[in-house]
Amino acid sequence: KLNLELKPAFGSIRITSDASEAAIIHNGQDVGSTPFIQDTVLTGDYSLSIFKDLHKYYEVNLAVEDGEQTNHHATLDPNFGTLIVKSEPSEKSLYVNDKYVGNTPLTSKLEPAMYKVTISDDLYDDFVKNEEIEILKTSEINANLIRKTGSVTVFTEPPDAEIYLGMNLFPRFLW
Repeated sequence: KLNLELKPAFGSIRITSDASEAAIIHNGQDVGSTPFIQDTVLTGDYSLSIFKDLHKYYEVNLAVEDGEQTNHHATLDPNFGTLIVKSEPSEKSLYVNDKYVGNTPLTSKLEPAMYKVTISDDLYDDFVKNEEIEILKTSEINANLIRKTGSVTVFTEPPDAEIYLGMNLFPRFLW
């Protein structure tokens, strides 16, 4: 009579992170997101990458042992600053690096970098400013937009002809 005791050749793994739904990558394959629980994982060593937008990349090596649960908590450091853009008047088109992102006022989290911020409207001169975004800092832009102006010269024949702007008679004392 042969009596064999077989040990499991697998364990389990549990990964959490302070940034929920962070992607978990193993050998270039997306294997899930945090919180992550896998009950049957082959015994061995695993190199994992964990990342989420606006957070620093995180790498870890984990060893899964026979019949054991491997637990790991990933602390993903923030990798963003906050940009607040306001304009007077408000509700004007806002572009960051020439990409439309919405209307003013707007608050957005961005990765650290130098950004070209443009506020645009047909009736106002474009407001353009380069703004540096730093990790965990807030940058605020308050733009007072300058209304576009112009002039019109009108010559009439006869010289005393009435001039209308739309349906309104243009006052003679202005010309």
